[in-house]
Amino acid sequence: IHNSPFLNARLVLYDTRFNDLIENRNFFLDQDLVLTDGSSGQFINYIISNIARRHRGIEASAEVKLSPEFQIGIVAAIGEYIYTKRPSVDIILDNQATPLVTDRTIYAKDFFVPGTPQSSYAFVLRYNSPKYWFLNLSANFFDRAYLDFNMDRRTVEAVTYENGEYVEPGSPLWNEILHQERLPSAFTVDLFGGKSWRLNNGHFIYLTVGVNNILNKKDFIIGGFEQLRFDYENKDVSRFPPRYFYAYGANYFLNISYRL
Repeated sequence: IHNSPFLNARLVLYDTRFNDLIENRNFFLDQDLVLTDGSSGQFINYIISNIARRHRGIEASAEVKLSPEFQIGIVAAIGEYIYTKRPSVDIILDNQATPLVTDRTIYAKDFFVPGTPQSSYAFVLRYNSPKYWFLNLSANFFDRAYLDFNMDRRTVEAVTYENGEYVEPGSPLWNEILHQERLPSAFTVDLFGGKSWRLNNGHFIYLTVGVNNILNKKDFIIGGFEQLRFDYENKDVSRFPPRYFYAYGANYFLNISYRL
């Protein structure tokens, strides 16, 4: 941490380990259970164990005072969030105690943890008026976000046909089944400002206004997931396509408060 009249800066290094995690994914399988007894239309408990992750990275920020009114701020967060082991899975029908599958290996080591961009940056221009109003303009860049993947597609069974033959290693189909999708990077701009008034009775009125995503960028994919169903027979990845979440377009808020 560095603080001075003209520069405030902060640098954080972190390395966090998560071990022996357990996760249960419950979903309805409306196709034949080709993995086991051929029954269909069942709720499945997909219990993943031996999950291990490592989150490490750098977070840095700096605020430079150009004048009493103007400041600029720079923020960067660069991380690497990955699975560090091969988890195992048990598959159990919702209404039965006997597992359909036990200790199946998931080849997810070095896959990226979904749900957040691994890299994000912001540049902020701030103006504080002597007349008690302020304005912040922020430009943001997000990169290296990954889709939440179907772990059962990262198993030997997902690349094995019913006759026991494998999908050709290194082929386009092999890569399509196993690779983890990287989401497109995105750039957004936000605006935030406010003003205060002091009344004769000593009370205050505060007005704050924010406009997010003022460029109205609607193709910003903020997350998503692969469906937990998969065409094990024909290996058709497009049969159950991924689901994506998109950012809101331009949106705003306004807040007025009164303080005694």
